[in-house]
Amino acid sequence: MEKEDQDLIELINSEDDKYSTNSTITKQHFSVLTESHIKHLQHSHINQILSILPISKPVASLLLSHYHWNVAQVLESWFSNHEKVLKTIGLSNQPKSELELGFHNSQIITCEICFETFFIDKIRSSWCGHPFCINCWKQYVDTNIDDKNCFNLRCPKPNCDAAVDEDMIHQLASESRKIKYDRFFFRSFVENNNDTDIKWCPNPGCGYAIRYELPDDHDFGSRINYDVTCLCDYSFCWDCEQEAHTPVDCETVAKWMEKSSSDYSELEIITSKGWIVANTKPCPNCKMPIEKNKGCRVMTCKCRFQFCWLCLYGLSSCRTTCRKGFNNIQGKVFQEKVGDKMQRIDEKTNLDRFMYYHQLWSSNEISRKNALQNLIDISTSSNQYIKRMSLSWKKPEKYFDFIKDAWKQVVECRRILKWGYVYVYNLPQDESAKVEFLDHIQGIAQVTLDKLHRLAENESRKFLQVGLEKELNDFRVNLITLTKVTKNHVMKLVKELENGLAVVPMKRRSSEIDNDSFKKQKTTRETQSNVMELT
Repeated sequence: MEKEDQDLIELINSEDDKYSTNSTITKQHFSVLTESHIKHLQHSHINQILSILPISKPVASLLLSHYHWNVAQVLESWFSNHEKVLKTIGLSNQPKSELELGFHNSQIITCEICFETFFIDKIRSSWCGHPFCINCWKQYVDTNIDDKNCFNLRCPKPNCDAAVDEDMIHQLASESRKIKYDRFFFRSFVENNNDTDIKWCPNPGCGYAIRYELPDDHDFGSRINYDVTCLCDYSFCWDCEQEAHTPVDCETVAKWMEKSSSDYSELEIITSKGWIVANTKPCPNCKMPIEKNKGCRVMTCKCRFQFCWLCLYGLSSCRTTCRKGFNNIQGKVFQEKVGDKMQRIDEKTNLDRFMYYHQLWSSNEISRKNALQNLIDISTSSNQYIKRMSLSWKKPEKYFDFIKDAWKQVVECRRILKWGYVYVYNLPQDESAKVEFLDHIQGIAQVTLDKLHRLAENESRKFLQVGLEKELNDFRVNLITLTKVTKNHVMKLVKELENGLAVVPMKRRSSEIDNDSFKKQKTTRETQSNVMELT
């Protein structure tokens, strides 16, 4: 390890207590549900209904599915008017089935779909008694399962609302459709549930669900933290189901993403509009934007109109206007043009400010994706990276978990920092003290994170071969230490934002701020570690 690396780690380590944020660790406000947990909850809801109401399991399932798995609503509706409830879900206490009117197995019945005749043992009907042959039933059930229309399945006869329950579906569906139906039924507990706060993890291929639980001691005057992390290590916002975005809220994220679309052509449009406002003036005749790229103030537009760049008058009027300046009525018009110039300067500053923070946001996002790919590469079973190190050094694979932990921390901190820059960008312009304070603690976190990223990326592969025992031990200690310190610095940033930057002094007068604050931020940031070197 280079001496400068060791010196920085020692410096950061000496300030560990100063920036330690153990107090920021709050009680987890969510729980991750595996498939077995979800099935247990689903069966528990069904059993609650069966323990109170004199109905069968298929009927209980129909009731819960209709009332979105809300046990209280099922019971309330049932005891209010159970006959109405049964009718609503397509059930009747007294089926009108012809099969119960004295038919025998020797009798023949016509299927109302294919109109062929069958012995009664080849005929099935739902609660209503409308007879259809088994083959027609099978096709009907299989088709509706394929179309995901199996939880509100009704009798095939037109205008008949009789329900087809779970037992009948299992009797008639093909084996592959039974498996599919059971899967749909299982997933309906999450997707059709308004009784509990449960959602699927949106990470592709993940089968876990998240139950969000608002803390009992939550201050409803403060922003709710909806960030959750699944067992698959994917972090997302439980409210909007997008990537986790602490410390900014969902609305701010939506506006930022709209302003800086992932489609770079849209960003070019946004910036080009700002550039035109900031760097051009409209031709007084045709209003086309003109850029001045030479020293002479006399401009000639494509429409062949000649005018003065300073006062925007035609050349015949310009001689009087520019000579007399502000001392006559014409000069008042000229003074307004100076105001337009100030507006253009403001537009240019705003554009530069947006591009500055967008670059920081984008750079951290690119680095986050890079780190995430590294984490995936060393975590997948098909990759032998950790296993090779374990075999080479004759140490258990768990010994090298510190490398995975470092990459996990890099991924998480990159995400927090990138949205932290969006937070600063959206602060009011007269809050320069807060901007400068955030820029300071973000700068510390950014430098430390960049150091951790480089250390994890450049040093770990040296130890695929044995022979560097002391160096491996030093690397392990340093990486664990820097991982911890990086987390502390980033969590300090999160804590300050959660507290509304209460430690920041009162804001200064707006006359003291303006563009100086942004220029100071940019100069300070340019002296710190360049995030782009990691990409």
